[in-house]
Amino acid sequence: MTKRPTAGFDTADDYRRSHLERGGFYDSVLAASPFDAYMTQLEGDYLDEVMPVLFPSVRPRCLDFACGTGRITQKLVALSAEIVGVDISPS
Repeated sequence: MTKRPTAGFDTADDYRRSHLERGGFYDSVLAASPFDAYMTQLEGDYLDEVMPVLFPSVRPRCLDFACGTGRITQKLVALSAEIVGVDISPS
């Protein structure tokens, strides 16, 4: 197996650079793609189903790391006692 050269390549930095300014248009990109729009809806429906099963007697505190535009954060507001979203992109 040939190893990929890593000298001078920081995958974390590459990810940060590629996502830094996506917030302003990310949701519209998802909505424009039928598959992505379907997966977004499915994701929300799944959270509605799984959260009460995982936490039947208490609303949990949640952290949405790499929350992007807050799609999941917004969904969990009604299902959580407290939620914090953190993302690299200010937008």
